Amino acid sequence: MLVQIRAFQDEDGAWCATGIDHGIHTQGESLDELYANIEEASRLHFEDELSGGEAIDVRLIVGH
Repeated sequence: MLVQIRAFQDEDGAWCATGIDHGIHTQGESLDELYANIEEASRLHFEDELSGGEAIDVRLIVGH
């Protein structure tokens, strides 16, 4: 399953992310933390739809 996420840094320096086609929203203090939070939020968002071993392919689009 492909999940596209748009990420940006806010005025306080925190990273924010929003799903382009899905209602996934999260944030992190660094890009590494943000990516980990995106993976967790994506798993939770799709937990009822995913079959046993289906993977989530996260595509992160970083902008201003």
